[in-house]
Amino acid sequence: MAQSVHPLFDINIADPAVETVLTLVSASEETAILVRAETDALAGETRQILKANIALMVTPASSQEAAQAAVALARRLRL
Repeated sequence: MAQSVHPLFDINIADPAVETVLTLVSASEETAILVRAETDALAGETRQILKANIALMVTPASSQEAAQAAVALARRLRL
């Protein structure tokens, strides 16, 4: 019996165990993509919150317009 060139050629993809492993790998990859997208979205929201906080720190407390802008931003960010 001739030996395969590569060990992966000996894998029987019709084997239920192999099918299960391939399904798990595919599901893990899809989950990783979803987690990355959610992480990116949260990072964007965090940047907006930090910008709002910095804006509040450097704005004089007596500025009515700045206070209104900060409140509007907080409402938009649902804080």
